Amino acid sequence: MTNSIPSDLVNRSQQLLTEAIVLADAWRHAGRWMDAQTLLIGMEPVAHDIGPAGMSRHALTVGRLLTDYATFGGADTLAERDAALATALPYAEQTDDDALLGAIWDAKGMSLHTAYLDTGRTAEPADELPAFERSLAYRQQANDQAGIAESLFHVGLVYGVIRDDHKRALPYFQQSYALAQAIEDDIIASYAIRHIGFAHYANGDVAAARANVAESLHLREAAGFIPGVAMALGLASASC
Repeated sequence: MTNSIPSDLVNRSQQLLTEAIVLADAWRHAGRWMDAQTLLIGMEPVAHDIGPAGMSRHALTVGRLLTDYATFGGADTLAERDAALATALPYAEQTDDDALLGAIWDAKGMSLHTAYLDTGRTAEPADELPAFERSLAYRQQANDQAGIAESLFHVGLVYGVIRDDHKRALPYFQQSYALAQAIEDDIIASYAIRHIGFAHYANGDVAAARANVAESLHLREAAGFIPGVAMALGLASASC
Protein backbone atom coordinates (compact mmCIF):
# COMPACT_ATOMS: atom_id res chain seq x y z
CA MET A 1 0.00 0.00 0.00
CA THR A 2 1.06 3.67 -0.04
CA ASN A 3 3.08 3.46 3.22
CA SER A 4 5.45 0.85 1.73
CA ILE A 5 5.93 2.40 -1.72
CA PRO A 6 8.11 5.43 -2.51
CA SER A 7 6.06 8.61 -2.91
CA ASP A 8 7.35 9.28 -6.42
CA LEU A 9 6.16 5.85 -7.52
CA VAL A 10 2.74 6.46 -5.94
CA ASN A 11 2.50 9.80 -7.76
CA ARG A 12 3.41 8.16 -11.05
CA SER A 13 0.89 5.39 -10.41
CA GLN A 14 -1.80 7.98 -9.72
CA GLN A 15 -1.04 9.70 -13.01
CA LEU A 16 -1.10 6.41 -14.91
CA LEU A 17 -4.43 5.42 -13.36
CA THR A 18 -5.98 8.79 -14.12
CA GLU A 19 -4.87 8.59 -17.75
CA ALA A 20 -6.16 5.02 -18.02
CA ILE A 21 -9.56 5.97 -16.56
CA VAL A 22 -9.88 8.88 -19.00
CA LEU A 23 -9.08 6.53 -21.89
CA ALA A 24 -11.40 3.78 -20.59
CA ASP A 25 -14.25 6.30 -20.31
CA ALA A 26 -13.59 7.52 -23.85
CA TRP A 27 -13.69 3.94 -25.12
CA ARG A 28 -16.86 3.30 -23.08
CA HIS A 29 -18.56 6.23 -24.78
CA ALA A 30 -17.36 4.95 -28.14
CA GLY A 31 -18.81 1.48 -27.51
CA ARG A 32 -15.37 -0.14 -27.21
CA TRP A 33 -16.34 -2.00 -24.05
CA MET A 34 -13.97 -4.96 -24.42
CA ASP A 35 -10.99 -2.70 -25.14
CA ALA A 36 -11.80 -0.65 -22.05
CA GLN A 37 -12.22 -3.78 -19.94
CA THR A 38 -8.86 -5.15 -21.09
CA LEU A 39 -7.17 -1.85 -20.22
CA LEU A 40 -8.72 -1.81 -16.76
CA ILE A 41 -7.68 -5.40 -16.04
CA GLY A 42 -4.11 -4.37 -16.77
CA MET A 43 -4.38 -1.34 -14.48
CA GLU A 44 -5.51 -3.24 -11.39
CA PRO A 45 -1.97 -3.69 -9.96
CA VAL A 46 -1.38 0.05 -10.42
CA ALA A 47 -4.61 0.83 -8.56
CA HIS A 48 -3.53 -1.52 -5.77
CA ASP A 49 -0.19 0.29 -5.43
CA ILE A 50 -2.01 3.60 -4.88
CA GLY A 51 -4.16 2.29 -2.05
CA PRO A 52 -7.87 2.74 -1.19
CA ALA A 53 -8.43 5.74 -3.48
CA GLY A 54 -6.89 3.95 -6.43
CA MET A 55 -8.74 0.70 -5.81
CA SER A 56 -12.03 2.58 -5.43
CA ARG A 57 -11.61 4.65 -8.60
CA HIS A 58 -10.60 1.56 -10.57
CA ALA A 59 -13.55 -0.53 -9.35
CA LEU A 60 -15.96 2.35 -9.99
CA THR A 61 -14.73 2.68 -13.56
CA VAL A 62 -15.21 -1.06 -14.09
CA GLY A 63 -18.73 -0.87 -12.66
CA ARG A 64 -19.70 2.02 -14.91
CA LEU A 65 -18.25 0.30 -17.94
CA LEU A 66 -20.19 -2.90 -17.28
CA THR A 67 -23.42 -0.97 -16.74
CA ASP A 68 -23.05 0.74 -20.13
CA TYR A 69 -22.16 -2.58 -21.73
CA ALA A 70 -25.47 -3.95 -20.45
CA THR A 71 -27.46 -0.85 -21.40
CA PHE A 72 -26.17 -0.41 -24.93
CA GLY A 73 -24.57 -3.76 -25.74
CA GLY A 74 -27.13 -6.12 -24.22
CA ALA A 75 -24.53 -7.97 -22.13
CA ASP A 76 -25.49 -9.68 -18.89
CA THR A 77 -23.11 -7.92 -16.51
CA LEU A 78 -25.24 -7.61 -13.36
CA ALA A 79 -23.17 -9.86 -11.08
CA GLU A 80 -19.85 -8.42 -12.28
CA ARG A 81 -20.84 -4.77 -12.01
CA ASP A 82 -22.43 -5.22 -8.59
CA ALA A 83 -19.25 -6.94 -7.39
CA ALA A 84 -17.14 -4.06 -8.72
CA LEU A 85 -19.28 -1.44 -7.02
CA ALA A 86 -19.35 -3.45 -3.80
CA THR A 87 -15.55 -3.32 -3.92
CA ALA A 88 -15.46 0.41 -4.71
CA LEU A 89 -17.62 1.61 -1.81
CA PRO A 90 -15.64 0.46 1.27
CA TYR A 91 -12.39 1.68 -0.28
CA ALA A 92 -14.01 5.08 -0.98
CA GLU A 93 -15.22 5.27 2.61
CA GLN A 94 -11.57 5.19 3.67
CA THR A 95 -10.72 8.25 1.56
CA ASP A 96 -13.22 10.85 2.85
CA ASP A 97 -13.72 11.90 -0.79
CA ASP A 98 -17.31 13.09 -1.18
CA ALA A 99 -17.11 13.32 -4.98
CA LEU A 100 -15.91 9.73 -5.20
CA LEU A 101 -18.59 8.51 -2.79
CA GLY A 102 -21.22 10.38 -4.79
CA ALA A 103 -20.04 8.79 -8.01
CA ILE A 104 -20.21 5.30 -6.51
CA TRP A 105 -23.72 5.78 -5.13
CA ASP A 106 -24.80 7.11 -8.51
CA ALA A 107 -23.29 4.09 -10.25
CA LYS A 108 -25.06 1.77 -7.82
CA GLY A 109 -28.36 3.46 -8.64
CA MET A 110 -27.72 3.13 -12.37
CA SER A 111 -26.91 -0.55 -12.00
CA LEU A 112 -30.29 -1.01 -10.33
CA HIS A 113 -32.01 1.05 -13.03
CA THR A 114 -30.42 -1.00 -15.80
CA ALA A 115 -31.51 -4.22 -14.10
CA TYR A 116 -35.04 -2.81 -13.84
CA LEU A 117 -35.09 -2.12 -17.59
CA ASP A 118 -33.63 -5.54 -18.37
CA THR A 119 -36.19 -7.45 -16.32
CA GLY A 120 -39.39 -6.14 -17.86
CA ARG A 121 -39.92 -3.07 -15.65
CA THR A 122 -41.97 -5.11 -13.24
CA ALA A 123 -41.24 -3.38 -9.93
CA GLU A 124 -39.38 -0.27 -8.83
CA PRO A 125 -36.04 -1.15 -7.20
CA ALA A 126 -36.44 -0.06 -3.60
CA ASP A 127 -32.86 1.16 -3.29
CA GLU A 128 -32.62 3.08 -6.59
CA LEU A 129 -34.01 6.47 -5.61
CA PRO A 130 -32.21 6.50 -2.22
CA ALA A 131 -28.94 5.74 -4.03
CA PHE A 132 -29.41 8.65 -6.43
CA GLU A 133 -30.47 11.02 -3.64
CA ARG A 134 -27.48 10.02 -1.55
CA SER A 135 -25.26 10.54 -4.58
CA LEU A 136 -26.69 14.00 -5.15
CA ALA A 137 -26.10 15.00 -1.53
CA TYR A 138 -22.45 13.89 -1.63
CA ARG A 139 -21.83 15.66 -4.93
CA GLN A 140 -23.44 18.87 -3.73
CA GLN A 141 -21.24 18.76 -0.65
CA ALA A 142 -18.20 18.32 -2.90
CA ASN A 143 -19.41 21.03 -5.33
CA ASP A 144 -18.94 18.47 -8.13
CA GLN A 145 -20.81 20.25 -10.91
CA ALA A 146 -20.71 17.45 -13.48
CA GLY A 147 -21.67 14.96 -10.80
CA ILE A 148 -24.56 17.14 -9.64
CA ALA A 149 -25.88 17.36 -13.20
CA GLU A 150 -25.67 13.59 -13.57
CA SER A 151 -27.37 12.87 -10.24
CA LEU A 152 -30.17 15.37 -10.93
CA PHE A 153 -30.83 13.57 -14.20
CA HIS A 154 -30.88 10.19 -12.51
CA VAL A 155 -33.31 11.30 -9.80
CA GLY A 156 -35.52 12.49 -12.65
CA LEU A 157 -35.25 9.05 -14.26
CA VAL A 158 -36.95 7.45 -11.29
CA TYR A 159 -39.90 9.82 -11.48
CA GLY A 160 -40.12 9.94 -15.28
CA VAL A 161 -39.32 6.38 -16.34
CA ILE A 162 -40.29 4.24 -13.37
CA ARG A 163 -43.14 6.22 -11.82
CA ASP A 164 -44.37 7.81 -15.07
CA ASP A 165 -44.64 11.13 -13.24
CA HIS A 166 -43.39 13.52 -15.91
CA LYS A 167 -44.49 16.62 -14.01
CA ARG A 168 -42.27 15.69 -11.07
CA ALA A 169 -39.42 14.52 -13.30
CA LEU A 170 -39.24 17.57 -15.56
CA PRO A 171 -37.63 20.03 -13.08
CA TYR A 172 -34.83 17.55 -12.40
CA PHE A 173 -34.19 17.13 -16.12
CA GLN A 174 -34.28 20.88 -16.69
CA GLN A 175 -31.83 21.57 -13.87
CA SER A 176 -29.55 18.81 -15.12
CA TYR A 177 -29.67 20.15 -18.68
CA ALA A 178 -28.96 23.75 -17.63
CA LEU A 179 -26.00 22.74 -15.49
CA ALA A 180 -24.60 20.36 -18.12
CA GLN A 181 -24.83 23.10 -20.73
CA ALA A 182 -23.07 25.54 -18.40
CA ILE A 183 -20.12 23.19 -17.90
CA GLU A 184 -20.19 21.99 -21.54
CA ASP A 185 -20.87 18.34 -20.72
CA ASP A 186 -22.54 17.24 -23.93
CA ILE A 187 -23.23 13.69 -22.82
CA ILE A 188 -25.16 14.57 -19.68
CA ALA A 189 -26.93 17.36 -21.59
CA SER A 190 -27.91 14.85 -24.28
CA TYR A 191 -29.52 12.57 -21.72
CA ALA A 192 -31.37 15.41 -20.01
CA ILE A 193 -32.76 17.03 -23.17
CA ARG A 194 -33.82 13.61 -24.48
CA HIS A 195 -35.95 13.06 -21.39
CA ILE A 196 -37.25 16.61 -21.47
CA GLY A 197 -38.51 15.57 -24.89
CA PHE A 198 -40.22 12.53 -23.42
CA ALA A 199 -41.99 14.80 -20.93
CA HIS A 200 -43.14 17.08 -23.75
CA TYR A 201 -44.37 14.08 -25.71
CA ALA A 202 -46.34 12.85 -22.68
CA ASN A 203 -47.93 16.30 -22.48
CA GLY A 204 -48.93 16.16 -26.17
CA ASP A 205 -46.30 18.57 -27.51
CA VAL A 206 -44.94 16.39 -30.30
CA ALA A 207 -43.08 19.21 -32.08
CA ALA A 208 -41.12 20.12 -28.96
CA ALA A 209 -40.40 16.46 -28.29
CA ARG A 210 -38.97 15.98 -31.78
CA ALA A 211 -36.81 19.08 -31.43
CA ASN A 212 -35.47 17.82 -28.10
CA VAL A 213 -34.67 14.39 -29.52
CA ALA A 214 -32.91 16.01 -32.47
CA GLU A 215 -30.83 18.14 -30.09
CA SER A 216 -29.93 15.05 -28.07
CA LEU A 217 -28.72 13.34 -31.24
CA HIS A 218 -26.63 16.38 -32.20
CA LEU A 219 -25.02 16.54 -28.75
CA ARG A 220 -24.18 12.84 -28.83
CA GLU A 221 -22.64 13.12 -32.28
CA ALA A 222 -20.54 16.08 -31.10
CA ALA A 223 -19.35 14.11 -28.06
CA GLY A 224 -18.54 10.95 -30.02
CA PHE A 225 -21.04 9.03 -27.90
CA ILE A 226 -21.57 6.28 -30.49
CA PRO A 227 -23.91 3.90 -28.58
CA GLY A 228 -26.03 6.90 -27.59
CA VAL A 229 -26.16 8.08 -31.20
CA ALA A 230 -27.49 4.68 -32.29
CA MET A 231 -30.17 4.81 -29.60
CA ALA A 232 -31.15 8.37 -30.52
CA LEU A 233 -31.35 7.51 -34.24
CA GLY A 234 -33.67 4.63 -33.47
CA LEU A 235 -35.97 6.87 -31.47
CA ALA A 236 -35.91 9.60 -34.11
CA SER A 237 -36.90 7.10 -36.79
CA ALA A 238 -39.71 5.72 -34.64
CA SER A 239 -41.09 9.20 -33.99
CA CYS A 240 -41.17 10.31 -37.64
